[in-house]
Amino acid sequence: LGEYGYLSTSSTKEDIMNKLLTLFIQSTSDNTKSQVITALMKLVAQNGSCPQRIASVVSNFRQSQALDVQQRCIEFLALLQHPNVMVDVLPVDASCEDLEVDEQLQCLQGFIQMALLQGAKSY
Repeated sequence: LGEYGYLSTSSTKEDIMNKLLTLFIQSTSDNTKSQVITALMKLVAQNGSCPQRIASVVSNFRQSQALDVQQRCIEFLALLQHPNVMVDVLPVDASCEDLEVDEQLQCLQGFIQMALLQGAKSY
């Protein structure tokens, strides 16, 4: 819902965010809460603003005993402080972007050479 919620023809992003927030509040599963926070972050990035109700709940859970929930809430709050960064790190439909793969891992050559010079075995 987070990444593709904008495609909905039956619900607005705001409606989806409200339903996700209700799920977050009612859920007893930390895993569900973590996934919902991620979906909300993506929708907020697409929406361009964060409803106060969501920001308040996220702020309350930044001290959650569940570390994954806590981390995602802290990250969400940090991204809200930098909306331009939020849009860059959570772009619309990012799963369709092409990735360049460096099969030779050239970026590691300096590290490998240093290790070999220090006696590491080549393999």
